[in-house]
Amino acid sequence: MDELLVAVDERLALDAEFHCAGIDCDQLGLSRHVNREFGRLLAAVYEFGLFDRLTDEARWFVSMLSRHGFGPGYFGRMLEAWSVAIVSSIRLACARELVAPLDSLRGNLGLLIESRRSEPELSAEARELLDLLRARKRREAAESVLALAESGLPLERVVEEVVLLAMKYLGFLWETGRITVADEHAATEICRYVLYRLFDSVESGKTVGLKALASCVPGDEHELGVEIVGECLRLSGWEVFTVGRSTPEEDILKALAEFRPHVAFFSATLVANLPAARALVVAAQKRLPGLGVVLGGAAAVAAADVLTGPGVAVAVHLAEAASLGSKLANRNA
Repeated sequence: MDELLVAVDERLALDAEFHCAGIDCDQLGLSRHVNREFGRLLAAVYEFGLFDRLTDEARWFVSMLSRHGFGPGYFGRMLEAWSVAIVSSIRLACARELVAPLDSLRGNLGLLIESRRSEPELSAEARELLDLLRARKRREAAESVLALAESGLPLERVVEEVVLLAMKYLGFLWETGRITVADEHAATEICRYVLYRLFDSVESGKTVGLKALASCVPGDEHELGVEIVGECLRLSGWEVFTVGRSTPEEDILKALAEFRPHVAFFSATLVANLPAARALVVAAQKRLPGLGVVLGGAAAVAAADVLTGPGVAVAVHLAEAASLGSKLANRNA
């Protein structure tokens, strides 16, 4: 991968110097960063066979690049650079297989640039919360969610069908250029406030004698889901140690060794982080034999067939996490 990245960076630098005009040709630092992240995505797609996810993940790259002034032709040049680098560096029989999804993506680049992913459906409750988040009305947002819980709607459903759905729609608005990064960050912080108001309004269940460590996998920045899982487990009577985002693997392993949980809950949101997720699971179970592991997050769900194994389960929905964790804890007792 290091050799491929050098080849891709050099080709795009030459393009910028001799065959390119525009703002995207003057941002080589950002270009190299994007190449590195796209390389991580490709490695994970190849390793886990998630070729059907490549288009959706590529759409995110297109949106991000366009926000920084990169023209529609840049992504095509980037894909071509990766194809050329692979063919030049890898045995031809393998290279043909590896470049096929890239060439397909490049052939449909116009549709990719013009298309938008499907607009998420919102319930009336999620729509109300979304409007309050966008208006930055923190207290009103919290009160609307608390009212739903007081009406008898189960906690997991309030979180998953209202709060997380509103957050998913915020991601859609960012991807389609309707809100800024600052808007999205502000809404996320309000959402965190809303969630903790919600969790603090619920009495914790009877202690069940189980310990859990909840963490993002190394490189993953989406810590809100991990915090939600940790709070739901705590309310169910678990003792929980929650680790922050982008924590190095060795620090997670040290926390496991010190806290000695019955089950670890790891979140992998992006496909590019799946290799780190698999490596962490292997290292965690080696460091703490008998440890149960529950994986969650969009990428983990997509790769469930590959990731699931002895002592390892994948939770599709929030409500599954605690039940799967209990089964694994009892299995290893």
